[in-house]
Amino acid sequence: MVGISVVVVASMALLLSACGSTGSSSPSASVGQTTITTDVPSQETGRPASGRPGPSYSPAAPVATDPAAPAATDSAAPPASALVWTGPVDTGPSTPGPRSDHTWTVDPAGGIAYLFGGTGPDGPSDDLWAYDLTADAWSLVEAGGDRPAARFGHVAAWVDGIGLVIWSGQAGSTFFNDLWAYQPADGVWRRLPDGGEVPAPRYGSCGAVGPDGRLWISHGFTDAGRFDDTRAYDFTAASWSEVSVDGERPIKRCLHDCFWSEEGRLLLYGGQTDGVPALGDLWALDARTGRWAQEPRPEPGPRELYAVAALDGMPISWAARTVNVRRSTRCSRST
Repeated sequence: MVGISVVVVASMALLLSACGSTGSSSPSASVGQTTITTDVPSQETGRPASGRPGPSYSPAAPVATDPAAPAATDSAAPPASALVWTGPVDTGPSTPGPRSDHTWTVDPAGGIAYLFGGTGPDGPSDDLWAYDLTADAWSLVEAGGDRPAARFGHVAAWVDGIGLVIWSGQAGSTFFNDLWAYQPADGVWRRLPDGGEVPAPRYGSCGAVGPDGRLWISHGFTDAGRFDDTRAYDFTAASWSEVSVDGERPIKRCLHDCFWSEEGRLLLYGGQTDGVPALGDLWALDARTGRWAQEPRPEPGPRELYAVAALDGMPISWAARTVNVRRSTRCSRST
């Protein structure tokens, strides 16, 4: 994937969604996989498996073993391009409770990450938490006014000048298609107008803010079936529009994700569909022509219930649930 910088991060989703069935076979190992050489977050707790703090890293590419060379140790300095895991300092009572199917959205200018919603032991949640990335500290955001209903499996994005934006999701038998924004400077949620070709309510969709400043969403699921549409919300016009697509398009799916490449294409990867518990295809939408094109199959392999983020010049992947319904702790890197 030349010019595409992607991180696929482990989603902590433990919920087996009605979006699709699960399979019994395992994906084959992919080329370019590297091994984490110190503690990685535990699949159950998110903390290092040994319980001790400290970094975990992987070399930038598979390294051949020299029998004459001394064995590597944790004390060896990682290469400049190493991947480093660090655990949060704040683990006291003023932290979010355990959950899955939530969203994690970063305000790049403010250095704050926002966690919203998800589902936990007590069901769907509507709480909003702020995590200071510099101070390693959580705080519960007490937003005024109306707020989005509790939900999970929604879409969230940071939009400059608007703030944290969330859309869609599910709670019990209810599916949502409402659009909300939280602006930290105002300290309140507000529901955004939703004129035009409004997408149907859904869960397990994907969303990303494009170079044009619009929020693009694609595919998803309800108990009536899956979707294969793509739509964009214009924050200035306060209106949705359906993207006219010529030719082939990604099959109907859910529990996938999408992101914008450096070349200005919307890329969609993975998910699940009828009879296929985990997809491994990658598609790119050229917004100028309205045409999807299937890209060469990426290295991470089939998966669903994952998340994406950009990491300049370092395409890596951290597996979520794969076709054997186990969360992998294998780190993969595209070269």
